[in-house]
Amino acid sequence: MVTVTSADTKPATDVFAAVRESNETWLAHGLRAYESGKEPMNLRAFFTSSQLNLSYLTLYEHMFVYDEATSITVAEALFRFICDEFGPEALTDLTKRTEYKTAYLQSLGIDMAYTNTPELEALFASMKLWRQSEYKYILSFDNIHFYFPDFTVHPSTYNGLTYYTVIGLKSMIAFLEENGFTEYVNPDRDFHFFMPLEGGISYTKENGMMYINDPGALQHEAVHAMGITSLPHMCHMWLKEGICTYIGQILFETQWNSARIFEPLALAAQGYYDAAADSGDALAVKRQAIAQKYLAAGGILEATAEGLSKFDFRLYYDLVALYEFETKQYETLYDVFIALNPTYSGQEYIGQDLSYAQAGSMVAYLAEDYGLETVLKAHETQDLEGTFGKGYEALKADWLAYLAKFK
Repeated sequence: MVTVTSADTKPATDVFAAVRESNETWLAHGLRAYESGKEPMNLRAFFTSSQLNLSYLTLYEHMFVYDEATSITVAEALFRFICDEFGPEALTDLTKRTEYKTAYLQSLGIDMAYTNTPELEALFASMKLWRQSEYKYILSFDNIHFYFPDFTVHPSTYNGLTYYTVIGLKSMIAFLEENGFTEYVNPDRDFHFFMPLEGGISYTKENGMMYINDPGALQHEAVHAMGITSLPHMCHMWLKEGICTYIGQILFETQWNSARIFEPLALAAQGYYDAAADSGDALAVKRQAIAQKYLAAGGILEATAEGLSKFDFRLYYDLVALYEFETKQYETLYDVFIALNPTYSGQEYIGQDLSYAQAGSMVAYLAEDYGLETVLKAHETQDLEGTFGKGYEALKADWLAYLAKFK
């Protein structure tokens, strides 16, 4: 028998080394409880008492600010389950975390799957959360920052909004860089979204800070922040707003916002709004009319996830533009601009007669006909004749002739 002296003994391997190096709050709480020998609570009754309680399994940083006591309790229970069932190395394995959380629910006798994707889990594990006096929740993902004064609903509601915005914005930046459009826009910057979400108009200040009241405007305002913001006297307002609508809301609309637009149209196609439309409800009439035009133009409106993936934003904006012309019920770019900048009242802006949807549809038409670089150059120079070979009225006439095919 060989006696091993203490001098010959190698220190034991720390199986929790990766956990200690992690910045994830839930792992720190779980490890503390695990090493102290604390037995976790059986949370079956908690998770089955309310569907909303399942969102506590996200365990992202902002959940601990929102409800620290409950989040810590869930962290302790999930940590012990993953460690005992799959081993300490599994605790930091983001590729299988969705699978592990589903297994945890099933271990409690809850026949339900945890639905967040591994990609979403990985993104939120990289999130940095901080606070200041005015903004209680500041969620940062590398160079993309969201400032929330407070969460008006459970914070898990904002996970999809922030996730899809980050994914959409990164895709947009890659597109602009790969196609050499950085001569006209500057995607190499920090993006700051201030999120009061109070309803109404969203806008971007001259310093590039974006104030978001309508979450559907996130991508649109990001294009403004990249430099599509110039407002000289006699400027082509339709071109500025149309570019932001085209790039941010037609080419790179987020899945989160797509669903908000697609679902009412899919319901309208099934007759869901017929009674309201018959009673004169303006929104129901609009949804019903656009859904009918969309189907007539060959679009697909199946109320399924697959149907959403087939939703054609290019066609949608064309039809909204046409509907607004036919009904003459729309808010023009000028109305919106003057509401935000009353000192500019009385000045002339070319294309101020269009709405946002119309400007986006017109820019989409021109981008397909002349190329997006030509459109961006026109914005930079404010010289339509020199860039397109036509002035605003002639370009608008061409676009209206294109729209006429949907009548």
